[in-house]
Amino acid sequence: LIESGIDSDETLAAAVGSDAERIHRLMRLLVAFEIFQGDTRDGYANTPTSHLLRDVEGSFRDMVLFYGEEFHAAWTPACEALLSGTPGFELAFGEDFYSYLKRCPDAGRRFLLAMKASNLAFHEIPRLLDFRGRSFVDVGGGSGELTKAILQ
Repeated sequence: LIESGIDSDETLAAAVGSDAERIHRLMRLLVAFEIFQGDTRDGYANTPTSHLLRDVEGSFRDMVLFYGEEFHAAWTPACEALLSGTPGFELAFGEDFYSYLKRCPDAGRRFLLAMKASNLAFHEIPRLLDFRGRSFVDVGGGSGELTKAILQ
């Protein structure tokens, strides 16, 4: 929205069905965390951080959405999970992770997009870690991008 020119508290509120005061409080927090820059008077603009969250190819948006929804909910019962031995995801959703993804196609799509977004950083791993003469296991595998990055 901000990139398209919807950049004041009032126009953001109208676009998302909220009110300007609530949006103002949220935007003050996001500006303080340097997610956005600007203010009510001059409007808001993207920062390098918010550019990474746009709804475009090559962003981290889908990963953040999935982690903020399903994974956040799965961590909520962390104490109970530690005491009972039942995975937090099962406590939060009443079923194991992959059964949930199969039953909820939207979540499955978000998960695949989140994993694709995580691939954006894989090219840095071989630069940071020396794998020469070592074995590794890519648990889960996904699209194989991590393995490909390490082997190159």
